[in-house]
Amino acid sequence: MSVILRASTAPRLDARTMQRLARCAVAYDEYKRERDRLENPEDDEGPDNDDAWLYEDLHVYRRLITKARDKEQLIELIFEASSQTFLS
Repeated sequence: MSVILRASTAPRLDARTMQRLARCAVAYDEYKRERDRLENPEDDEGPDNDDAWLYEDLHVYRRLITKARDKEQLIELIFEASSQTFLS
C-alpha cells in the first residue's frame, strides 16, 4: 500500500501526508503482529488505533477498486469478443 501511495503518478501526496501514512503503516504492522498471536481468530476486534484503522480502510478500498477494475476489463473482453464474432 505504501508503495502505491508513494508513486510519482497523480495524485501526489505532500510530505506531511506521507509521514502520516508511514505512522499508519507502522501501527498496522503492530496490529497484524498482535492479531497473529491470537489463539482464536474470532477474538480479533480490529485495530485499537485510528492510524491502523486508516491503513486497514485503505487496504479495503484498494481491494474494492481492483475488483471493480477487473470486472470492467472482463466486460470489455466479453464485448470485444462478441463484436469480433458478429463482424466475422
